[in-house]
Formats: sequence, C-alpha cells, structure tokens
Amino acid sequence: ASLMCLMQRDGSVGVAAPRLVFPTGEVQSSRRRFPSMPVLLAESTAWQNLPAVRGALRSYYCHDRPHSHCQAIDWAVGACLLVRRQALEEAGAMDESYFMYSEEVDLQRRLRQLGWQVVYEPSATVVHHESMSADQSLPGKVAEFNRAKVTYAAKHLGAMQARILRYDLLASLGLELAKESAKLAVGHKPDLRRSRIALYRQVLRGGLRPRE
Repeated sequence: ASLMCLMQRDGSVGVAAPRLVFPTGEVQSSRRRFPSMPVLLAESTAWQNLPAVRGALRSYYCHDRPHSHCQAIDWAVGACLLVRRQALEEAGAMDESYFMYSEEVDLQRRLRQLGWQVVYEPSATVVHHESMSADQSLPGKVAEFNRAKVTYAAKHLGAMQARILRYDLLASLGLELAKESAKLAVGHKPDLRRSRIALYRQVLRGGLRPRE
C-alpha cells in the first residue's frame, strides 16, 4: 500500500522500492548508485577490500545516506519493485541479454534516462530470502554475476571498458583459484577446497564470454 500511495502522490515516480530485510529482521543493502568503472572492477572481487576502492564502494552502496528515510536513488535491487506501466512501456522490458543479474540496473538506468524517478520507500518492508534460487547452482551464479557485469559495461560504458573488465574479473577468479589451491596443499578443509577449486575452474573455462 505504501508503494502504491507513493506512485499516486507523485506522477514522476517510475519505480518504487521497499526496504528489504532478512528473515531475522536485519536490513539488507538494497539502495544503489549507478556503478562506475572502479566499482565494476572491484565489487565482489579479490580487490574489493583495497583502500583505493573503499570510498567508491561505500558510495555505490549508498552508505552515506540513512536507510530509514524515503529518498530518490539511482536504482534498487530487483528483489521487489513496483514499476509504473507507462514508464515500462516507454523504456521497454528487461533486456534479455542479461540472465539472472544486472537486468534491473539496466532497466532502471533506461528509466532514469527518460526522466522517471526511482524512489526507495522504507515504510514498505519485504522479507527477502537472499539468493535462495541462485545458490542452487553456485558455479552458474558466479559465472552469470560476472558475465552480467561485462554485458552492462559493454552496453553503457563501451567495448574497451567491457574488455578490461572481463580480464579483470578473470584475473580475480584466477587469484581465488590459486588461494584455494594453496589451502588445499596444506590440508586445510580439503573437501571445501576441492569444491571451490572445481567451481573456479569451471567458471574460468567459460571465459565469461557473452551468452549466445
């Protein structure tokens, strides 16, 4: 009801997003700014904790703004969104070049370019069991998450940036593979290490090439 009321009050709102919470009641991070190249290079990679990118990631996750206030944002995580029909008809549906990830940021970027607002309304709360579907196929999750980032970069930042990003992500996955191999060599949780090594090898073999 809160999201519908927001839409009715303000005709410029194309997307209304609720506050997402875990089953425990803890607030999930769901507000975002559009990803810059540094964010795409670092997010969820081996380099995400480097001091040089912390500021960019904090800004990307909107950590500088309280999650308790209604606010206009660049885009919201797509677990639950109310989208105005007129806005969707103008922007077109989600791009089928994406599979499982990044389709919502692409759609909301197109909506913003058309002048529609994306608004986060925390008075509406939705319990989100995060990644329950994706976790059933972990290699697929890792591959599609990274492949979607490359697809987004190619569409919105350019072919050269997408190529750089693809090599960056492959290097990060290769480093994670090396770490797991080193841990296996010293006998640390061998079953877990073998499982992760198999995962990274499978993803690296795919090369994060675009889906056909």
